Amino acid sequence: MLLGGSAGALGARKPSGAVRHGAALGVLRPIAFPPKHNERDVEATRATLRHAAAEARRVTDADRTVGMLLLPGTTGHRTLLVEREGRKPVLPGIAIRALLRLLRFRGPFFSPDVRREGPSLAAVARAGARAVAAVPFRLQEAEGCLAAVSDAPRRLDEKDIDRLQDVVQGASVSAAIAEEVLTAERRRIARHLHDAFGQTLTSIVFAIDGLETTRSDGKKQSLTRAARSSAMQAVRELRGVIDSILEPETRTVEDPGTMTELIRHFAHPGMAVRFTSGCKLASLSPGTRDCIYQVAREALLNVQRHSGAKEAEVMVVRRAGGIELVISDNGAGIRGEEARQPTWGGFGLRFMKERVEEIGGSLVLQSVPGHGTRVIARLP
Repeated sequence: MLLGGSAGALGARKPSGAVRHGAALGVLRPIAFPPKHNERDVEATRATLRHAAAEARRVTDADRTVGMLLLPGTTGHRTLLVEREGRKPVLPGIAIRALLRLLRFRGPFFSPDVRREGPSLAAVARAGARAVAAVPFRLQEAEGCLAAVSDAPRRLDEKDIDRLQDVVQGASVSAAIAEEVLTAERRRIARHLHDAFGQTLTSIVFAIDGLETTRSDGKKQSLTRAARSSAMQAVRELRGVIDSILEPETRTVEDPGTMTELIRHFAHPGMAVRFTSGCKLASLSPGTRDCIYQVAREALLNVQRHSGAKEAEVMVVRRAGGIELVISDNGAGIRGEEARQPTWGGFGLRFMKERVEEIGGSLVLQSVPGHGTRVIARLP
């Protein structure tokens, strides 16, 4: 039964001090934010949502809990995050939407027996729920709900609304503190990069300029120009890194077109580098494109430093279930014990593996002494 007047619950009185949903949760109102979201921020939000669902189940002793957040975006382009906790069957999407609709009009509510509430909670009842309590959940600009579900009637009451609201408030405060700490750490790292490396690289560029003016020999000038070009590239990349640390939400991923520039950078008269792609890089996700670019660059750098190869090849092919990136060379190869040493490839090899695994892929290093090396990244 839906009670009218001042009631904010189904079959129960609205808790004192509860905020009506019109002010607390505008789930269905469009918000003028861009639809793209930083992947790390999304994962952080998902982790907070997952923790809130687990904590809600603990404090209410419910059979199942669900947390849902709609990330900011334009109408029709809002990313939905859902985290469920507890025994099956899980609460389906249609049931979650039913809870959201009621929250929109009535604010925090509970129902001791959803079978008595008619069509408004029919989808929830069909999922096996008998009692439910739900409250709005707002995390920065994201909006949604946190709900507890019991498989037996009358196991949730008015006090469970207060418990859920405490969980929501704690999650919001924790997320705000974490964001403040993270922002301060980003600024510290950015300053350190600028002070430790930015000024040094700029000084190197000036020194090369001075050296070039004192050298009349054409061959020596070409060497200094190459050195200056590399130093300027390092300066540009460092600035990009600092920008991405300070403003991750505006971070731009390497465009696939830069693969051509990457190959041109590493190719020289002593080593030919070929690039072939069996798929359109532009059709891949930004995270996958960025991973391909960064792994290829690090692998080619290791080829240049360690292999003595005359030829190298970068291939991107589409396999069943994902993308495969292969970087191979005809150099000296790696002895078995050498490949296991952390010194081979420095931190770059470890970072390649971490970067690939972060997006759910795997990295394999294959090498035969005297017959070259292959780095294979399999990406979802």
